[in-house]
Amino acid sequence: MYIRNILTIIALLLFLPALSSGTALAAEDKVTLGVDVGLLFDSNVYLENEDEDSDTIVEIRPWIQVRLPFTDDGTLTADYILTGKSYLQEDDNNSVEHDLMVELDLRGATYYLVANEEFGYSAYPIASDLVQKGDNWRNTISAGVGAKYHKLGWEAGFRFIMQSYNDIPEYDYDDLAVYAEGNYLVGSKTDVFIRGHFGWITYDKDYHPDADYYDIKVGLRGKPTERLSYEIGVGYHDKNYEDDGTLADIEDYSGLSAKGEVVYKATERSNIGAVLSYYPQEGTLSNYVERLYMGVKADTDLTQKISASAELGLENGQNSLDSDLDYTKYSLEIKAKYAIRRNVLLSLETDYVSRSSDTPTREYDRITAGMYLTLRY
Repeated sequence: MYIRNILTIIALLLFLPALSSGTALAAEDKVTLGVDVGLLFDSNVYLENEDEDSDTIVEIRPWIQVRLPFTDDGTLTADYILTGKSYLQEDDNNSVEHDLMVELDLRGATYYLVANEEFGYSAYPIASDLVQKGDNWRNTISAGVGAKYHKLGWEAGFRFIMQSYNDIPEYDYDDLAVYAEGNYLVGSKTDVFIRGHFGWITYDKDYHPDADYYDIKVGLRGKPTERLSYEIGVGYHDKNYEDDGTLADIEDYSGLSAKGEVVYKATERSNIGAVLSYYPQEGTLSNYVERLYMGVKADTDLTQKISASAELGLENGQNSLDSDLDYTKYSLEIKAKYAIRRNVLLSLETDYVSRSSDTPTREYDRITAGMYLTLRY
């Protein structure tokens, strides 16, 4: 049903340019169509800690990007990628994946509205709860309204997450949260804010207990210079699980919650950034995993034809039930593109992941490297 809905959305987006007014941008400036075709080498297809199986995968990725003016003070953006994977050796692993993002932003002199939809379907050649993999889809819908006065502002809205595993329905859940924020402009370029989320997590089966939670953060955001922008929030997260279900975990969470991002425009063609997040993520073999992620990233246009980006990350997870399931994961992702012609690009995508744990079946090293030819119009 969700795939049918996605195709309907894409079809509507394709017709939107034809319905727009004659004073708007030309259709070719609003909608970009493309396809990536390439080969991907995977050094560890099944995420094994020994006797690793490698394979080469043919990937075809048709995609569409939409950028539309929506009234005089709003924009509608959308991105959709359909990924087909064909394994040269293990053809039982052949799969199709979907990624969709739609965002609406309407701004007035005082009031504004924002809405967002993100859908992702991932297919894996393994179905292991030990590394939280397996064919699954995740849909996130959020919307908020707010206002900004001379110095005082507010925003309120909701966020709804639907997580589903095709072959492991015990882990399927819905996460509904409402939120409210108040902010105050300090000086001319810095906002102080306080934001509160109140939510409920409901599992489809009796295996995993349901939960309710709240998260309160205070923080700063702003753009002190033309090159530097940031948003940093730190607060308290409280999550209470019901005393039911067959999962042998009675732990609740009360503690730190943090999220931050800093972006610095080093040159007219280069950006450097850092991200950090810490929160209790829903677990599969336990109630939750305390997940810490720290990353640094950079992107640059080396020339008019060559661009590159990289992200180095460290992830640490602490399991609420069994410390032997704790893990540490290092990752490095590098991408580079070369414009052969205006509508023809050659790209290289590489990814390295190393995961360690006290449980051997949760450990693995993996390298993927792919080369793609992109046609866009």
